[in-house]
Amino acid sequence: MLQWSKREDSKKKDFDKKDQRNTKSTLVEQEDEDAFQIIPDKLELPARSGYIFQFKAYTGSKGKKTERFSLFTTLGKERKQQMLTTATLEGTFIIPNLLFSENKLSFNY
Repeated sequence: MLQWSKREDSKKKDFDKKDQRNTKSTLVEQEDEDAFQIIPDKLELPARSGYIFQFKAYTGSKGKKTERFSLFTTLGKERKQQMLTTATLEGTFIIPNLLFSENKLSFNY
């Protein structure tokens, strides 16, 4: 089995029991940071076969985003996962703005 998981940055603050009163704001910040998605994130792969993963990016905020993911494998019935590779996904996001020249648009087809 192959499984992608997001690696947390060492720069992120790990909050302990004292910081639990700030949990809501921390969770909102973490949700906003998730700009990238790997599809599928978990996959049973038969022996001697390959698969192409899709990497999707979307965010509602403007700016540069970076996320690190690791690909783990579990062979057979083993419980211990082994890391195969890591991927750093990076993108500069913009907020597109469409301005129409007229209030009413019509199309002929």
